[in-house]
Amino acid sequence: MVHTVRTNIKMYCILLNLVVCLTAVSAISIPDPIILTQAEDIPEPISIQDFWLNLGRSLRFDPARDNQYHLFTRANPTTSQPLVQGLPNLLSQSNYSTRRQTVIVIHGRYGNSGDHFNRVVIPAILQADDRNVITVDWRIGANAPSPQVIHQGVHSARFVAGFVNWLMSVTGHNANAFTVVGFSLGGLKAGLVARQIQGQVSFMMALDPLHRPDLPANIRPDDAQYTETIRTAVGDMGNQPAAHVDFYVNGGYNNPGCGNDFECNHARAYLFYAESLTRGGFTGRQCPSLQNAFTGNCFMPNTLRMGGLNPKTGARGLFHLTTNANSPFSRG
Repeated sequence: MVHTVRTNIKMYCILLNLVVCLTAVSAISIPDPIILTQAEDIPEPISIQDFWLNLGRSLRFDPARDNQYHLFTRANPTTSQPLVQGLPNLLSQSNYSTRRQTVIVIHGRYGNSGDHFNRVVIPAILQADDRNVITVDWRIGANAPSPQVIHQGVHSARFVAGFVNWLMSVTGHNANAFTVVGFSLGGLKAGLVARQIQGQVSFMMALDPLHRPDLPANIRPDDAQYTETIRTAVGDMGNQPAAHVDFYVNGGYNNPGCGNDFECNHARAYLFYAESLTRGGFTGRQCPSLQNAFTGNCFMPNTLRMGGLNPKTGARGLFHLTTNANSPFSRG
């Protein structure tokens, strides 16, 4: 649901009697706020009914029109303030502050701004630090069939970067004040968004990202000043290193408490990330090769904390760690 918003720009148009201007302004709309409910311990299964209902719209996905941006801060931790590119008055009336760092959060396939991923990660970020958190809702494109959904994700990323570039131009914030976090296909988008922002963002975190050689675009280590992945369901998502630092948690699959359940293993990436923000822990040991990262046969002297909000600039390599079956997952 959206409702049409007429800003002061319209008044200017009326005074100038510019019909074309009026038409353009009347087309600008603001999404309804998103309300984050408390996340359950186990993610909800994908709704096949919702998939079929949204399939037709997804085939007509236009990220310029359909991408939505929702701001959460400690002043509004559960009810979003929608932001719209091209409406600086709306931004100025929101809780967005240039005194805070900003985190861009991007959901994956079948997701939305109020899904389990967002309901876990956004409260964890706000608990860890006082930041602007903007979640990107591209649910219409995220419901497309394969392989179109991948192309729509890549296409959408350009418009997300355009929104961030506009945000910087209006607020005076620079790229160094931004972190981009994405899950699954949203993890792939996180790299592409960070890459297209004017200037280099400080941190890109991809949570079990889609990363395969057959894709039209992929994450690169230089997408941000520091890039990191947390891999928990290698296989169809891809298994090759993608960032400055790649954590293969429990070898990248068969996480304790999940077994061979793909959805369970996949969701562990953002559950581990959220816990790294609120509890810390998760110390990985560096591995000499990818095969060692899979098996856990890693005895190099270097260790590194996984996750967190602050970039570990200068760190490099593959790391392995093990977790508990249930929360708290960290073993220290």
